[in-house]
Amino acid sequence: ALDGVTSVKAVASTGQVTVVSAAPLDDEAVRAAVDEAGYELTGRA
Repeated sequence: ALDGVTSVKAVASTGQVTVVSAAPLDDEAVRAAVDEAGYELTGRA
């Protein structure tokens, strides 16, 4: 969980995740949350 996040959508077939936040998110905080959930962040659109 990250403060300010209002929505997360994941598409298993493509591995794409879309995060919607009320405020800007720190890239490292997002990376740490993804890692903690057991996934790997490989890029950024």
